[in-house]
Amino acid sequence: MKNNRSALTKLFLAAAPIALVVGIAFSFSPNVSMAKVTTVTSESPLADGGSDYATYCARCHGNDGRGQTAKGRQTHAGDLTKSTVSDTKGVRMITNGSGEMPAFKSSMNAEQIRGVMAYIHGFRR
Repeated sequence: MKNNRSALTKLFLAAAPIALVVGIAFSFSPNVSMAKVTTVTSESPLADGGSDYATYCARCHGNDGRGQTAKGRQTHAGDLTKSTVSDTKGVRMITNGSGEMPAFKSSMNAEQIRGVMAYIHGFRR
């Protein structure tokens, strides 16, 4: 029994460095499937609603959604923290414009607009 244990121990000790080298080699491989999954997820427009909001909406509605920027006060931008607009109506307003708010259908695709609408939900109290 003691010989079997020492043989297994020797086998393990011999295999450990090989496993370490193989593991390191795969961690630096550009074809690792986990890297592809992460890349696809981070490029999703819905995941980037905050970036699109910052680009197209924050100038008037502000980073906090309250509409208290200079441009927001000038254009009477709504306070998104108090908004009760449904998703359907909100998407329609972003797409086609509303009052002094311009239409964004030529600046963002439908998925980006839904992403912005999802991001706006975070402002609601």
